[in-house]
Amino acid sequence: MDETRLLLEDRVELPRLYISWLTPAMFAGGDADLDLAADILANGKTSRLYKRLVFDERIATDVRRRRTRVKSPASCSSRRPAAPGHTLLEIERVMVEEISRLAADGPTPDEMDRAKMQAEVQFVFRLQSVGGFGGKSDQLNAYNTFLGDPAFFDRDLQRYRDVTSSSLQAAVRGFCDHGRRVVLSVVPGAAPISRCPIQRRR
Repeated sequence: MDETRLLLEDRVELPRLYISWLTPAMFAGGDADLDLAADILANGKTSRLYKRLVFDERIATDVRRRRTRVKSPASCSSRRPAAPGHTLLEIERVMVEEISRLAADGPTPDEMDRAKMQAEVQFVFRLQSVGGFGGKSDQLNAYNTFLGDPAFFDRDLQRYRDVTSSSLQAAVRGFCDHGRRVVLSVVPGAAPISRCPIQRRR
């Protein structure tokens, strides 16, 4: 997979940048590591990208991350709306720098502790409701569908507890390759999706 760049005009107030990488399938090796890495980079106001893009340099208005975890190879993506007077290229530059820094230096002990705590909180939160999206029944069904074992909860949580700084760093180096990603720039306009130009870099 080579880098693919897309430009889409849509009814948005501010330009938005979406970047996605192909990542391991749910429960595969590196899956838990990349979940924690995504939290360190882009989950909440203490994350690296939020602090730098929104607080320090003020070139973005928000930072959100999303990992689509499925049985086949999944994707990890991030969305950043540019602040007025700033460009998506500025945001992309900071993203590349921060991801490269995490890959080169790894997370700090405080970042690892915070990411693991957030993961455990999410596990407990999913057990608080029986049905509905993300509830206990949904979780048990996912284990049964993908692993054939609805009682996988403890072992699933242990995967996150077992993540180390070095394993997280290796996962970021292995999967967040800046030359193998999809970059979508959404800019204000009203053009239909069919007119979205595609550029692949080899």
